[in-house]
Amino acid sequence: MDTITDTHDLIIVGGGAAVVESATIARLNGLHPLVVPMIPTRLDLLHRPLRVWDGDRELRGRAVVIAADDGPLPAVYRDWLAHDRYGNLLTEENSTRTNVEGVFAAGREAAREALRWLGATEAATHPVAA
Repeated sequence: MDTITDTHDLIIVGGGAAVVESATIARLNGLHPLVVPMIPTRLDLLHRPLRVWDGDRELRGRAVVIAADDGPLPAVYRDWLAHDRYGNLLTEENSTRTNVEGVFAAGREAAREALRWLGATEAATHPVAA
């Protein structure tokens, strides 16, 4: 198994235009994104940092954007992410946020929401000096 060398700010899983846009927005805002162009072999969305396996390689990220195709989610996501009876990913109303903190559904706003969430998380972990 490969050694873990880094925790990425953002792991973007999937393909297509949503991935390119999310990665571009992340980089333009100083984040360190990693794109995984295929369905992960395994996930751990309970522990922090979040973990995504690309084959045998374990990747760690502070936030994850899922760029799943339209239609039912691949089975690897279903134990973690809320979905309807047809297997379609559910998000908060008018948002790309999923039921898992730090995990976003790909879309035009996913990277921007991840940036806002990461900023709020960062601010919460660094108290303001008196």
